[in-house]
Amino acid sequence: IDTTAVSKYKEDMSILTNGILCAFFGFLVGAILHLDAWSAFFSTLVRMYNGVGGRVSELVAPMGFWLFFTVMHPLVGGAGVGLGELAWQFPGYITGDLDAVGPP
Repeated sequence: IDTTAVSKYKEDMSILTNGILCAFFGFLVGAILHLDAWSAFFSTLVRMYNGVGGRVSELVAPMGFWLFFTVMHPLVGGAGVGLGELAWQFPGYITGDLDAVGPP
C-alpha cells in the first residue's frame, strides 16, 4: 500500500470533514440568530395550511408563485435596475409643446 496516497486521502477527508462541520455550525448559528424569523415563517405556513382546510393541493399555486418570485427576483432585479437607469438617460417624450424630462 502506498503510504503517501493513504496520507493524502486522510488529509483530503480531514479538509472535507472540517468544511462540513464549519458549514453545519454556520447554519446552526444563523438559524439560532434568526429564530424569530424562522418562527414567523413556519407559523405563517401553518396559518396558510389551516386556512385552506388542510388541503395541501390548495397551497400548490401560492407556493409555486412564492418559489418563482424568490428565484427570479435576484435574477431579474439587476436587469430591472439597469433598464431603469437606461430609461432615465433618454430625454423624454415630446407631447405638443411640452417636453417631459425622463420617464413619467
